[in-house]
Amino acid sequence: GEGAVQDRQAAQKAEPADITTKQIFSSIPFLMMLVFSFLFAVCMSPSSHLQNIALSSGFTSAAGAMMVSAYMTGEFVGKLGLGWLNDRWGINRAVLLVTSVGMVGIVGLCFVGSFGPQFGLLCALFFGPMTATTSVGYTLIANNTFGAKLYPRYYPYMSMASTMAFSVGSPMLGYMYDFTGKWNPALIMVLCGLILSLVLLTVSTKIMTKER
Repeated sequence: GEGAVQDRQAAQKAEPADITTKQIFSSIPFLMMLVFSFLFAVCMSPSSHLQNIALSSGFTSAAGAMMVSAYMTGEFVGKLGLGWLNDRWGINRAVLLVTSVGMVGIVGLCFVGSFGPQFGLLCALFFGPMTATTSVGYTLIANNTFGAKLYPRYYPYMSMASTMAFSVGSPMLGYMYDFTGKWNPALIMVLCGLILSLVLLTVSTKIMTKER
């Protein structure tokens, strides 16, 4: 009947678009989004070094543990808030907001040794919400950039890039600290990476919007 026809049409719309892997990797916006996915995830790596940042700043292990707890609290808030912000402003603006807050936290970590453990807690709390982008935001970003029909073809590659980045980012920051004896060079590199990530996200979305 008519209802069955409508169900088949809805199912067809939900199916992944007929696009080859070659076409996917020939797409400039996709390649930009792939770099964004990898680079942004690398920039989340300071979360695994908060304890060491605290200790190198002269804080106690307990203060470092509190910083980790503050970070996790911020991450939880980010996971709850990112979806709400997406509904109100769109995912790109939501990511821009939480990333800006996270960047404030990273800048603060560069000076945490001069202001004490309480300041470190605040910095870790500010850093937390941004990390929700890799767990919650990537799916929303892929859906917004490529559309619901193309999303199932593009998102797995973004997820793979993010997973690879997590295994690379933390050791890389650790090696930078071992080489320089300071966390600031690594944190400054993270800030630069975040700025580049936001540029890639914005440009790739605009290109895809024009192409669709």
